[in-house]
Amino acid sequence: GSLKCDSCPAGSITDREGQSECSLCPAGYAQSLPAQDSCYICQPGQFSPSAGSTRCTRCEAGSYSNQAGKASCTKCSAGWYQPTPNRRSVRYVLRELRRRWRARPSVACVNL
Repeated sequence: GSLKCDSCPAGSITDREGQSECSLCPAGYAQSLPAQDSCYICQPGQFSPSAGSTRCTRCEAGSYSNQAGKASCTKCSAGWYQPTPNRRSVRYVLRELRRRWRARPSVACVNL
């Protein structure tokens, strides 16, 4: 008789031939497709909170992630704010325009 191999579902991988069980992608990593041999790392500005994630989630406004492979985003400290989702840096460079403040695109929290 022959053995039937099942594919690992999305969120898990098999990284060695003959492996009998699937391995869940760790927190901070994801795999959206079934039958894969590696997980992809969540990029700065994203996170995946638990093992077995099928996708990375963008950080919400008011938080940021400045490193790849994070399981969560960091909330802005008291007195700081981030109006834009998917931010990756703790620096926020501002220039004053007469009527409003504008931020450069690769930044995180601004002091209120």
